[in-house]
Amino acid sequence: MEMLISVGISGVMFVIIISAWVGSAKSLAISDDYSYESNGELYAMDYIVRDLRRATTVTIPSAGNSLTVTMPDCYSTYDSQGNPTSAPVTPTIVNGAPKYGTLPLTVSYSINGNRLLRTQTIGATGVVSTLVVCSKVNGFALAFVPLSTTVTFSITFDPKYQGTGMGLRSGTKLAGTVAVRAIRFQ
Repeated sequence: MEMLISVGISGVMFVIIISAWVGSAKSLAISDDYSYESNGELYAMDYIVRDLRRATTVTIPSAGNSLTVTMPDCYSTYDSQGNPTSAPVTPTIVNGAPKYGTLPLTVSYSINGNRLLRTQTIGATGVVSTLVVCSKVNGFALAFVPLSTTVTFSITFDPKYQGTGMGLRSGTKLAGTVAVRAIRFQ
């Protein structure tokens, strides 16, 4: 009889321990996914802001759902994937503006499925490389602020899972306003 009681108590404790382990594993997975998505969102914002600040031309179609910028090519050599292999080039100053060379970089942002893609074309080599900046994107909107060189943009992400019984949290929408520094009015 004592043996049956001890086996029963051990079984109950084993079930409690397994349940706690499963719950903490789910919680860890949800936290990891949330952190990964949040980092992807910030990564996307950083890329877009950096490229807009360096841009010499900015093209936003009337639908406002993609972006193409040209910027100075600050490097002289690249590997086959389009990664720079040299130190940055020192610009020359012509009429108060820096000049890096004759062929610029062209960078485009667009949505493909639920991924935000950054496609870079190196003018000097013609190498085209595409980077998935972030995933789980369901909206991308851009516009010029009237009578300025300022661009506003927003990225809307899919809803995030919050855990058992909590369902989905509403999607995150990140917005930014960037002054395009290198555009000069003639």
